Amino acid sequence: MPRHLLVTNDFPPKVGGIQNYLFELWSRLDPESFVVYTTPYKGDVGFDKGSKFTTVRSKHRWLAPYPWLVKEIRSLAEENEIGHVLFDPAWPLGMIAPSVGLPYGLLVHGAEAIIPSRLKLGFDRVARSAELVIGSSAYALESISPKFAGERVRHVVTPGVDLNRFSNAPTSRSQYRSKLGVSEAQVLVVGVSRLVKRKGFDKLIEAVSQVDGSVKLVIAGSGRDRSRLEKLASKFQVPVNFLGRISDDELVSLYHAADISAMLCHNRWFGLEQEGFGIVFSEAAATGTPQLAGMSGGSHEAVEDGMTGLIVSDPTNVDQVAAALNKLVQSPELRTRFGKASLDRAASSSWDEKASQLEAILSNWG
Repeated sequence: MPRHLLVTNDFPPKVGGIQNYLFELWSRLDPESFVVYTTPYKGDVGFDKGSKFTTVRSKHRWLAPYPWLVKEIRSLAEENEIGHVLFDPAWPLGMIAPSVGLPYGLLVHGAEAIIPSRLKLGFDRVARSAELVIGSSAYALESISPKFAGERVRHVVTPGVDLNRFSNAPTSRSQYRSKLGVSEAQVLVVGVSRLVKRKGFDKLIEAVSQVDGSVKLVIAGSGRDRSRLEKLASKFQVPVNFLGRISDDELVSLYHAADISAMLCHNRWFGLEQEGFGIVFSEAAATGTPQLAGMSGGSHEAVEDGMTGLIVSDPTNVDQVAAALNKLVQSPELRTRFGKASLDRAASSSWDEKASQLEAILSNWG
């Protein structure tokens, strides 16, 4: 397998979904088979020392598609005997790919490729010349697949989940629910995400106000939409506990304490902004927690409607959201069935399995 260079602006210790996706996959590959070229970030020295693979940090805060980056990639390729280059994000970073002079591939997650493709920003030429394209969801790949030449270059590697991490809660269900002030008689609905409009927590709050029964809503995460959500909770008189950003251990305990995990992701900006996949759904599944999702982008790939949870076709419609939520709240039997199916599905979605899939794809590349 030719050694490759992963060029990305999104890599730990920087926090985010793409950062986690790249690290969990590449950290499981043969460390001699690749080099990561990325940006500096607070805490990166200690982080890189703890990695088995080689990470080169640029002196620039952002890798921009300019001639200087072409020179740096060529230099790194020569120093490290690189045969292939992978670019993430595909746009705008990938716009320099043809100029590097090496076989290249693109990683696509959603908006970063769909927007330039639809707005005719020169992405078509880059996509057609790529020897490999990996989508983190079928939705991301299919949305721009007409731009690619040949089926053999296109692959989907969806996000995995750390089964060992999520199998056991650091704090027991009863203890953590007690900490949150939630009794066993109440149905605990949790939402985990960045607090932005596209995640649909405003619709979830309003829907909870229409549900029959004793429901407690807990939302974990930070973001610019928090103050608006707090006002909505007050307006609809919904008991919401906003936890802010929580630790990895607490996240696992939160999922295990929950009865339902919900995120009503929806499309914005005429479909240019959609949910790439929804790793929070996979995390919830790994704890046996049924999911409630909005139909957006690749969310239907993370949640199997009617098997591991429910998907609301129009997550901007509060009545639809409330009906789906009420169905889960009123049926402990349904939640149990969805929870068991979620565990079964999670068992085949480990990061180890996904990394093996990626390794096979890279091994067959050129």
